Amino acid sequence: MSNSLIAAVLCLSVGLSFERELQASPSTIYTIDPWGDEMKYPDVKLPVNGAVQFKWSEFHGVYRIPISTCPGAFTPGNGIVALAPASSSGSFTTPPLAAGTYWYTCPVPKHCQAGQIVKVIVG
Repeated sequence: MSNSLIAAVLCLSVGLSFERELQASPSTIYTIDPWGDEMKYPDVKLPVNGAVQFKWSEFHGVYRIPISTCPGAFTPGNGIVALAPASSSGSFTTPPLAAGTYWYTCPVPKHCQAGQIVKVIVG
């Protein structure tokens, strides 16, 4: 194999890797700060590959749920996904999101029912 062919293959693979890294970065980040109970959040509209960042300073966490109805229990499975466990403070940023509708809420008891839920529409 010639040196120029090896160099071409290396450049191509570095370029492909760099392109994948660029595509992995969110195009738009919408920040919810504070992420808290008894808050009423408006629907969030993002472009494809946008992301949502949640920030909190009290005891909260972030779960994705399949529909707008608060689940009876926050057991992962059946569309319930644990993204950030409840903690006394923290932040979480979703990965770049594909087109669709997403629901996020807090797993702390009674927080979802108190309004700590947000609908994210991508696309």
